[in-house]
Amino acid sequence: MSDPLKEALVVATQKLNEFVSARAEIDKQRAAIDAQIIHWKQLVDSLRTVCADEDEDPSDVEVSAFVGDKPGKQIVKFTDGVRMVLKEKRDVIVTAPDIRTGLLNLGFDFSKYSQPLTPIHNCLKRLEEQGEVKPEKTKDGQIIGYKWISPIERALAEESPSYAEELGFTGSVGDLTAIAAMSRATEQHDKVVAQQMVAIHAAIHTKKPKKG
Repeated sequence: MSDPLKEALVVATQKLNEFVSARAEIDKQRAAIDAQIIHWKQLVDSLRTVCADEDEDPSDVEVSAFVGDKPGKQIVKFTDGVRMVLKEKRDVIVTAPDIRTGLLNLGFDFSKYSQPLTPIHNCLKRLEEQGEVKPEKTKDGQIIGYKWISPIERALAEESPSYAEELGFTGSVGDLTAIAAMSRATEQHDKVVAQQMVAIHAAIHTKKPKKG
């Protein structure tokens, strides 16, 4: 004769084991889901950082220079760094990769960009709108590089339509007047940048070689 209590115990034990096993399976699935949550959260954070910074200029750099004929430090902003590279190579067509190399030599950091040339192209576009650079193009309109336009060239472009055409300015007289106005507004700034460039070169070439 069977014992009802023992039968009940067997059934209860089976049910308990089933739910314990089910809980263990749920915990396993939850651990896998938690791992996926952590993975995708890290990816989202990284992408948000890149997307937020992609249109921003690289941070300013501090370079060795001579201030008042004494060794010191100067802060160079990204746009000024681009100007320095363009001015240094003013007699040749300069590409965006050329500018990046010059900026890396100055100490600018592009590691946070998925496309390191993006901030350079953005800066060149701004400088072109201000009349400070001229894009060099092929016959089919493909940009192959940029050339620096000095303040005197910009001033001549306003006064001489033929000179403006030679530089590649094909807009209205109002456009040329606006360009010249921007030139006058940035003339003092150009002088400061030129002084920085001279100071940086002086600091580089006066460094004493290390003793063996």
